Amino acid sequence: MNTLIRFTKPFAVIILIIALMFSTAIHASADRGPKPSIDLIVKNAPREEYIIDLLQTYRYIDYSQNYGVDEYYDHKLGEPRETMFRTLYEYKNDDGMIARIKVPVVGDSWCFAEGDGVFSYIYTTPKVFRVIIITESGQKYISEKINVRAFNSEVVYDVSTGKLSENLVFFIHPHIDVFWDTCIGTLFVEWLVLLFFKRYFRLKDGRNGKVFLLTNFVTQVFLYVMIQWVNDELYIPAEIAIVIIEAIVYSLLFRPTNKKKAVWYAVFANAASFVCGLPFWPIIIDIIR
Repeated sequence: MNTLIRFTKPFAVIILIIALMFSTAIHASADRGPKPSIDLIVKNAPREEYIIDLLQTYRYIDYSQNYGVDEYYDHKLGEPRETMFRTLYEYKNDDGMIARIKVPVVGDSWCFAEGDGVFSYIYTTPKVFRVIIITESGQKYISEKINVRAFNSEVVYDVSTGKLSENLVFFIHPHIDVFWDTCIGTLFVEWLVLLFFKRYFRLKDGRNGKVFLLTNFVTQVFLYVMIQWVNDELYIPAEIAIVIIEAIVYSLLFRPTNKKKAVWYAVFANAASFVCGLPFWPIIIDIIR
């Protein structure tokens, strides 16, 4: 038991110090990070003035509150804009989606326009939504539903077909910096842990270092893909899978061969990087979603 305590004590100290440093930093700068956004590109728009907004589902809405009505009165829109505005404000489709104009959001979610255009939404953006257009002649255009994946998303709305599509270039690129930040942080923490195992594995000849770098890079790509492209709820299962993968790789490729110590290293290294990353993951997952 005493041997186990002496063996694990250095790791506990490292994890505690780094976690405290990271949690302090993240508390000070969490609101300074990037903000979610949607750039909506409208094509084949009606050839008359229209009002446009996003439709989404709200679980906690007090429908007795007249959110947005002050906007209606303050703007003194005049006809036919007042009718267009009121129709949008009172609209609710069959699946319970209402216009964002009806609830308090950051900035105006709606606007009047004519012809094709690009409409930007930032900060309080929905993940699942439809687009609604109401023209001055009373015509309604409701898009299909879309579930956007990118943090900064570019969505194309073809009014003639009602289809919404997300541009894949925006799906990948904005998160590359997030991937590199988490990858470098993981490499740093797990390399520190590896230094405690240097009595068991040679580091000077470079072989074990290359195995370490390549294995961690591949597993970080795997983790990134699982969260970004599949489901962010798979984070914990993906981490468990990574521990198993790394334990197998290290036990087979680290020299000199010491399978028991290689497995222990994979467990300790991933536990350390997991704990040190806890202050960041709520923000990182929210960004990637």
